[in-house]
Amino acid sequence: MFKKIKAIIRRDSNFMEVIRFGIVGVLSTAITYGVYYLLMHCLNASIAYTLAYIIAFIINFILTTYFTFSVKPTTKRGIGFVVSNVINYLLSVGLLNLFLWIGFSKTWAPIPMFIICIPTNFLIVRWVMKRTDAKKKMIYSPFCAYLYSVTHGKRKW
Repeated sequence: MFKKIKAIIRRDSNFMEVIRFGIVGVLSTAITYGVYYLLMHCLNASIAYTLAYIIAFIINFILTTYFTFSVKPTTKRGIGFVVSNVINYLLSVGLLNLFLWIGFSKTWAPIPMFIICIPTNFLIVRWVMKRTDAKKKMIYSPFCAYLYSVTHGKRKW
């Protein structure tokens, strides 16, 4: 029983990855909403949200690479993170304006938007971060080394 619990809470377990992502996500969402709330009184809702998103984005990237996935920030991961967040940004601004158009107040419109965008962002970012590691593992696997040697005329096995 204790071995199962230890396996679940291991630093590299999927469960802890989800927990860490959740912590970073809650923090990022709180920063986004807090900055948005402060700025919405003096700026257009979309501009206030954009500035809030940029601030939270920078903090989120640092925490996602070092804390959530325990990986070094690389150019490839950075580009993937930017692309995933551009997708998330466009979705979130579109949904924010949809909920404003439907009649939600500027104060409450981000809440249903977050409910939709946070899980979507998790799936995209996890794919970006894990895909890079999966490719590294694949490159160094014996099977891939064998395939490479066969296709390049250097058959060693």
